[in-house]
Amino acid sequence: MSSVHPFRRLSLIVAMTPEGGIGKDGTLPWKSLKSDMKFFKQTTLGAGKNAVVMGRKTWQSIPSKFRPLAGRRNIVISRNPNARAEYDIPDTVPVVSSFAAVEDNLQGIENCFVIGGAAIYNEALKSTLA
Repeated sequence: MSSVHPFRRLSLIVAMTPEGGIGKDGTLPWKSLKSDMKFFKQTTLGAGKNAVVMGRKTWQSIPSKFRPLAGRRNIVISRNPNARAEYDIPDTVPVVSSFAAVEDNLQGIENCFVIGGAAIYNEALKSTLA
């Protein structure tokens, strides 16, 4: 892994309850707000030059008709070596075993957005990429 990051910016993007909750039983702890979803899409889209990094549970929480998130490189982190087959992750979506392995999939990326879940946010904050 190089010490010069291949992208310009790493951002964590999160919606949370006033108490700090970000999920409940694999879904958002509230009904989706159109304005939140519009903000998320506008912020993370980037004509193929942005990436979204997520854990396997976050991948599963995205309705299948929206997976992978269009216009962004999607990267899924899972410690399960069979995650691709077990969770219907297409070959076009890199599956890596740790946040440290994300960097190898960011060539040509300008902005990298970590989109959840909690364990992935924690890894991102502790990484040399942040």
